[in-house]
Amino acid sequence: MDSKKHNIWLKSLLGVLLSVFFLYIALRKVDWGEVWVVLQEVSILWVLPAFFITIIVCLVRALRWFYLFSPVQRMRYSNLFSVIMIGFLANNVLPARLGDLAMAHYIGEKEGVSKSLAFGTILLDRIMDVTTLLFLLIVALVFQPFPGWVNRIAYLGALFLLLILVMIFALIFYTDQATHAINFILKPIPRVISLRFIDILSRLVIGFSSLKDIRIVIKVFLISILIWILLGVGVYFLFKGFHFNISFWACFFVLAVVNLGLIIPSSPGFLGTFQFFCISALMLFGISKTNSLGFSIIYHLSQYVPTTILGFVYLARLQVQLGNLFMIIKKEHSKTNTDM
Repeated sequence: MDSKKHNIWLKSLLGVLLSVFFLYIALRKVDWGEVWVVLQEVSILWVLPAFFITIIVCLVRALRWFYLFSPVQRMRYSNLFSVIMIGFLANNVLPARLGDLAMAHYIGEKEGVSKSLAFGTILLDRIMDVTTLLFLLIVALVFQPFPGWVNRIAYLGALFLLLILVMIFALIFYTDQATHAINFILKPIPRVISLRFIDILSRLVIGFSSLKDIRIVIKVFLISILIWILLGVGVYFLFKGFHFNISFWACFFVLAVVNLGLIIPSSPGFLGTFQFFCISALMLFGISKTNSLGFSIIYHLSQYVPTTILGFVYLARLQVQLGNLFMIIKKEHSKTNTDM
């Protein structure tokens, strides 16, 4: 039990150190006077809709989660939305990126579903995000010219996407054979790592049960496309607000770089990591570091503020304080690792 708590704090420390490192690079040689001028010139009429789009995206995410659960159990949409907001809140203000654990715990409490099913659908939800984002990035390459190295990375992403789709297909329709094959491949790997991977795999298999119905697959895919197009529109509104002359398709490159970059451990709210990857993506289009930093601040706020406020609202409805939420999630973390 103590080792699991120790694990959380080690992950938290690593995240903070990486965030400080990325924040240092992002802020190095920046003239804050110039950044302030950039922020003063932002068009608020373009920026405000981006904040509302964040809420709309969360509503659509709840709809996707509803369909992922639908073959097993009919869930109340309002409960799914509230749990998603609490998950975002946990990621925004608590260490070690514990939002998924918060979601699994509270959807289990509210709807009486097993933790394995909850985790399975959450993992599947994340896979759908990555695959859809890579798909849209590849589409964007057709309409938006990029340097050769970006194209090469995108093609590798396409290969990765294909491998994920093959794995999903195998796990859905040839579960036993695919599981045996993966166990064989994992034999040379240290037992601790292989057991962890097998645990994640078993949760995925449970989550994949919803994809045996082709109608659910189509609905989930179309909803995922809608989610990322809405997020792209939000970024495009911010482009307009900052008077950037960049095409709409460039939004998906910025989204891909930022969101894939956020996979790296970071501090609560992704401070530093968010700024670094956003600046790196925008500078590729000839945007100055000063303008890119100003954009990253507003873009980050457009994601952070609405989800944090709504997360606190739904947490208050449960009559749970933030400190208690952290303790609940830590216990859930210990149970999850013990069950493994």
